Amino acid sequence: ARGVKLGRNGAEILAPKYQAEAKARAEQLAPVIREMQQQDYSIRRMAVELDRRKIPTVSGGAWHPQTVSRMIERLA
Repeated sequence: ARGVKLGRNGAEILAPKYQAEAKARAEQLAPVIREMQQQDYSIRRMAVELDRRKIPTVSGGAWHPQTVSRMIERLA
């Protein structure tokens, strides 16, 4: 009511920072992703292979097809 934005906590600053970090991570994994693309791996198989190679996600969890898909989009 007073013109103060609530709940943003500097999103205009944090969002670009997080996007840059995600892009940098994608660039680190680019050789592995491209290798699997050349071998005609499906997105699902790439997720399984990344887990098998013990390549961690940013949060340290398991790879999911959607995570791999977003990684590929960042590389495009």
